[in-house]
Amino acid sequence: MIRDDKEHAERRRVLLQGLPVGRQAFDVVNETASCLASLLAEHSAPGPEWSTSIDISEYVRWFSFDFISKISFGESLSLLDSPENRWLPGCLEETSKFVYPAGYAGWPGFWQWFTFSRLPHVFRISTAVWTQKYSEFVASLFHKRVERKDSSFKGGQQTEPQDLIGHLLAAGRYNEPDLLADSQLLVAAGSDAVRFGICGTIFYLLRHPRSMEKVVAEIRAAVAPKQEISEPGLKNLTYLRACIDETLRLLPPKPSSIPREVGQGGIDIDGHHFQPGDTVGICIYSLHRDPGIYPDPDTFKPERWAEAAKRLEMRRAFCPFLKGPRMCPGAEIAYRAMILVLVQVLSRFDIRDASGRMSEQDEYPFKDFIIAFANGPEIQIRERG
Repeated sequence: MIRDDKEHAERRRVLLQGLPVGRQAFDVVNETASCLASLLAEHSAPGPEWSTSIDISEYVRWFSFDFISKISFGESLSLLDSPENRWLPGCLEETSKFVYPAGYAGWPGFWQWFTFSRLPHVFRISTAVWTQKYSEFVASLFHKRVERKDSSFKGGQQTEPQDLIGHLLAAGRYNEPDLLADSQLLVAAGSDAVRFGICGTIFYLLRHPRSMEKVVAEIRAAVAPKQEISEPGLKNLTYLRACIDETLRLLPPKPSSIPREVGQGGIDIDGHHFQPGDTVGICIYSLHRDPGIYPDPDTFKPERWAEAAKRLEMRRAFCPFLKGPRMCPGAEIAYRAMILVLVQVLSRFDIRDASGRMSEQDEYPFKDFIIAFANGPEIQIRERG
């Protein structure tokens, strides 16, 4: 959330030090993915029968919030275990409907004051009321984390923090408003990207049976029945990774542009001069469907990522988590989360479309967003014999 490049780079450096890596990251994510699979198993019918219809996006939402809160605050929100906090995903959606247009409207000081005043309640602006609720909830998570830090320090048992906010607190150089802003961003950005990647991949695999067969065979060859994959084993799932990349190409978590303000002196882009203060950005959805870079761009084709002659050019344009010094620092953890959920689900269950929509051929590819995210995907499962 830091605008100044130098200050941003320093804050990012500290944040990266707090990101779990290696076995630590694997254990946090895999434990939560295992909980997701166990919850799905409760829907399984006995024998070879298929389950009732399941909106997989709901379960993946809960998973995303649980593992992100564990990494960010050191404690899971336990949406998979309890309905207590399951209002949070819907709250965040309503918050986005208010924050996004407010960000473009200008006068940030006014909107910040307005958001935390009584006016949203007086005028019954529900999206602003949900924004207040989201901010207050994340603030409570942050203050609980501060209390744990203070109490452990007083008891003489202060240890190296194992979560992102703990690392930022331990750095001792950031004020509370900045850390609160970081907290809100961590929960929101992390949960959405992972959900889109998992649900989108399931959506496209159900639409393309040959790809489903190939990825299931790869996963089940790597995971013995009733056993879990090891961390080194993830590297061998090359076709699964290609399916996820192809999904993120077609359905990037942030399909529109990330707006940037032109600095002093202006800037020349592709023969056009932009003045200081102008807003510029690249539409990721359009970039990912450029036929000059991705032939037959509207087709789900994981095999394209194995084409050595084109792979470098495709990777240069591929930016579901942005690029450069402000790209998402948690991209690799997000990939790990997407891979482990799909491994847990596809190694343990057969899945099929329950909605009857997966075989539809849409005239407009953008409708994929509606089907994949707004309405499901709805699936049926049965446990592997």
